[in-house]
Amino acid sequence: MYQYFIVLLFIYIISFARIKYGCEILFFLLFLFSAIRFDVGFDFDTYYHVITGSNFYEYERFGFIDKSLIDFTNYVGINQLYFFITSFFTVYLIIQTIKKYSDDVFISIIVFYVIPIFYLYSFSLIRQFIAVAIIFYSIEYVLHRRLFRFFICITIASMFHISALVAFPIYILRYKKIPIWIMAIMFVVVIFLPAMGRNLIDSYIPYYSIYLDSSQGHGWTMMYLMLFFLGFSIVNRKFINNEKDIIIYNSYLVGVFLYCLFIQFGEVAPRISFYYLIFLTLLIPSIVFKCKSIIIKISVFFCFAILFVINFYFFDKNEHKNPYLPYQTFIGVDVNSYNFK
Repeated sequence: MYQYFIVLLFIYIISFARIKYGCEILFFLLFLFSAIRFDVGFDFDTYYHVITGSNFYEYERFGFIDKSLIDFTNYVGINQLYFFITSFFTVYLIIQTIKKYSDDVFISIIVFYVIPIFYLYSFSLIRQFIAVAIIFYSIEYVLHRRLFRFFICITIASMFHISALVAFPIYILRYKKIPIWIMAIMFVVVIFLPAMGRNLIDSYIPYYSIYLDSSQGHGWTMMYLMLFFLGFSIVNRKFINNEKDIIIYNSYLVGVFLYCLFIQFGEVAPRISFYYLIFLTLLIPSIVFKCKSIIIKISVFFCFAILFVINFYFFDKNEHKNPYLPYQTFIGVDVNSYNFK
């Protein structure tokens, strides 16, 4: 477990020191920490068995690009190469977007690392998080009104994970802040019309129907955390006063709505909402930066550190499978005799 806290400590030190090329250093740190992991994440063993050719059924479910990466990995003969490539593109695209559009790059990176449905979950949903990273990166084309390029990004992302198609509405979320009365309607829908989610999935993305009866998922605790951040954003919505911030604010609101709508369906909740919730990495620093209070900024750093500790407490209590502990690297692992957890 200590490895995760060492990484967090490095992030905090670099954040407070504001050293030159700090963003690049943190990119390399997060990329490497993800790339060298072995049997860390819910689905690591599935991906590994696909790479080694012992799970042909899952291989056939992958898209063209992902199959090509796996074939290239097999051609080179280094099984870990797949995780190096996917980790690089996921972290690179997200950090580059943060670097370009965040009001405080280091707070954004802390949010990305600490909130478990972002960086840590990319250890499990490998293909989908490449798609999430591509959609996140495409905010540039939304801001510059380049619909065709945005469409290309959606198309490429969907080749990794078909769920990326739900991100199309992001393009129209730049015009004005979603009014309070519309928010009220959205959450009335969440309360009284949960069956809507089941019908939408069955009709438009039946691939995910298998998850509808799943009892597993992030659960209600994560939903409460997302609602807390939403409440914080609504209270401070006066700071949302330009097109970039409006896209970020509206996207996160839609993400929370989707998460709450599908929470009863287990794994489908985070899978659908990730494309919007990722904008929290830009939303929090956008508000905190404009508050101009050093006390608030220090409190944010402190609260996220506490949140990280709480997260790992619950990970350690997982009675089914601990996806992140123990953290280990592929170096020195005898894969021929290794028993996946």
